Amino acid sequence: MPSVVGICNLALNRIGDDYITDLTEGTKQATTCNVIYEPIRDGLIAAHGWNFAFKRAVLARLATTPAFGYDFEYQLPSDLLRIWEVADSKSDFEREGRKLLINDTSVNLRYIFRVTDPGAFSPSFIESLSLAIAAQLAERLAKSRALKVDLLTELEQVSLPRAHKVNAIEDHPRNPNKDYPVSEFSWQKTGKVTQRGTW
Repeated sequence: MPSVVGICNLALNRIGDDYITDLTEGTKQATTCNVIYEPIRDGLIAAHGWNFAFKRAVLARLATTPAFGYDFEYQLPSDLLRIWEVADSKSDFEREGRKLLINDTSVNLRYIFRVTDPGAFSPSFIESLSLAIAAQLAERLAKSRALKVDLLTELEQVSLPRAHKVNAIEDHPRNPNKDYPVSEFSWQKTGKVTQRGTW
């Protein structure tokens, strides 16, 4: 079963450093992993529509209303990292802090949430997460800017595209056994603003 310590040890292995047994054991490796793990995890989850990180919620409308621009405001879930879609709506909306501003009288939200259980991660996501952590450890522990650059290059050019492709195939409504080209999926496109965000 994947664990936070296990993922950190994958990262430490990539930079040739000693393993840890607990994030609070007091070693430099454990202390550094403890500081950087959650921000890197949350950033990587929020950056893409991972199948393991979706939730749906019917939002509670607040008694307060926006000062201008919209008719209603709704409380966003506490575990929300990124709004993905307001279902069954053609209305514009904005996020302000922990509120969603919109003119609709009800809101069905699909969103990316903060996943804290490593057991929920896909294997390809774990690989990418460990690489992202290793890139930061390379500079902080191994004191090697060159190694950090190499790890980030592998992350961006090899690991993440592969993980995105696997994620997209798994989610695709056609033939899940077909190996679709990476360029065929919407996450590959950039610059188009929709209710699902900017890609």
